[in-house]
Amino acid sequence: MSKKIIVSKKSFSKYKTITEAIQKAIPGTKIIIEPGIYKENIVIDKRVELLGNGPVNEIVVTSENSLRFLCRQSRQLFVE
Repeated sequence: MSKKIIVSKKSFSKYKTITEAIQKAIPGTKIIIEPGIYKENIVIDKRVELLGNGPVNEIVVTSENSLRFLCRQSRQLFVE
């Protein structure tokens, strides 16, 4: 059974950023992203699955520069 991590901007959430969730994840972890605006550059350096849990227009990833996602050590990237 794969591990799951939930990312949420809500005050009770353990993980408030996608980056923090990826850093704490082990390979094969499913990272569930709740609605919110996530202002960060995301480096994916292990096999994880990113899943949005809400309307696509309510889960926003933005950054101050043009880089939002950087994949290392991976041949495929699937974002759902």
